[in-house]
Amino acid sequence: MLDEISPFMIPSKQLTETVADTDEALGASGVFTGDIIRSEGYDTLRVLVESNVTGTLNITERCTCAGPDADSPVPDGVRTTSVETTFDATTGRWFIARQIPISGKFIRVSYTNGANAQDFFHLCAYLLPIGSGGGAGGGGGSGSGSGPGDTIVTKADVVVPAGVETPVLFAADIPAGTRRVTIRNVGSNPIRLKATGEGGGASRGAPLNTNDTISIGGQDGAIATLDGFSTLGTTLAFFFERD
Repeated sequence: MLDEISPFMIPSKQLTETVADTDEALGASGVFTGDIIRSEGYDTLRVLVESNVTGTLNITERCTCAGPDADSPVPDGVRTTSVETTFDATTGRWFIARQIPISGKFIRVSYTNGANAQDFFHLCAYLLPIGSGGGAGGGGGSGSGSGPGDTIVTKADVVVPAGVETPVLFAADIPAGTRRVTIRNVGSNPIRLKATGEGGGASRGAPLNTNDTISIGGQDGAIATLDGFSTLGTTLAFFFERD
């Protein structure tokens, strides 16, 4: 009836739409895959993730879908935004808290756990109607579709010797204008990262397993200089996000 009264009316959503809500813990490298959701009428995805280990959130968008219930294979859309978890030293948890702008007509959220099984996990994601998102804010991780910085700068990999508390990030390493640094463990053994001078060896700091990443800074806080301790030794790669 509305289109008969006003044929040029544009449909819009007034309420939020849940995209994913789960607290089922994942095993090592386990994957949660949500349903494909119709996202027209929305322009922002809001996500909160909590876990005791690292992981990666993926948001995939597309323009078409097999049916109105979106019961079809994983979207083969033009954009997938990937967001890594960030470690919160106060709670000892890994988290993502983000608002992410979206453009596709259909959307799917998935989450890939890190190398260790989760003790707990909670992911909730919902869509905000057009004009209500207030911009993409929040913190946690590095995304291919959004994030604090537009320019990625690297520095030489740092080799951390076995059993020695070692400085891994100096103030002089951080380029001017850096908003966030992402550190990836590209070596073969776990490491713990901590504020410079914190000490404590293998009993203190944020754990970072092989191939896992940790992001520091952005809208989550300042970028600190860091030490690392690896019982067997490893290698770290660094990625700085700048304006």
